[in-house]
Amino acid sequence: SSQFSFTILPGERIEEITFNRIDNNPFFGFSGADFYAVVGPGAAQDPVFTQTVGLPAGASLEGFLFPDTYQLPAAVTPLQMREIVTQQFLDRLDSEIRTEAQRQGLTLYQVVTLASIIQREAVRTDEMPMISSVYRNRLRIAMKLDADPTVQYGLAPRDGSWWPQITVADYQNTASLYNTYQINGLPPGPIAAPSLAAMQAAVFPEDSPYFYFRARCDGSGYHNFAVSFEQHLANACP
Repeated sequence: SSQFSFTILPGERIEEITFNRIDNNPFFGFSGADFYAVVGPGAAQDPVFTQTVGLPAGASLEGFLFPDTYQLPAAVTPLQMREIVTQQFLDRLDSEIRTEAQRQGLTLYQVVTLASIIQREAVRTDEMPMISSVYRNRLRIAMKLDADPTVQYGLAPRDGSWWPQITVADYQNTASLYNTYQINGLPPGPIAAPSLAAMQAAVFPEDSPYFYFRARCDGSGYHNFAVSFEQHLANACP
């Protein structure tokens, strides 16, 4: 056929999209490495897109390969595919998010960075605004984000995984600009491709007093939220 289907899932990082998805899809006329060469760090990016989203010089397109199912032309090239998925990002990003981000003094790059952490932390979409509130509350008082996915991002690949299991030692020992247990504020860029819901949550957080959250013990995918560290410890699973 003259088209084939290709899916990018929310929460996937560039290497998963390139080296897992593209390389395992027989319809592409190019390799994951070919695509990585145009979306990875140091690749020359479209100046209009760069300016629109506030992409720093030399940054990869991590976070901007919009999660969706695409119908790609059979003869698609890496540059055409980049154009398709980044254009989808711009098309789907509603003006409310842009306007509100601007009002809050946030660049789109910062929004996508925060949204990517929310995406990796949230199991349930309806909980994203509450998870966002915790991070927004922390950012407001210059408290470290302490987000596990940012540690994973700096560790990977490990044990054959792009999102490896982490230990307590990893929090302190993972020397990475993305490790929010070590650095203050947002990491230098996104860690994965956030869904539209995660981007909405980043700029429209719940209004909450919470500074902590941890997974509930019932396997539901929801979290227990806490104001104080003592409450947070009390929320641990028995």
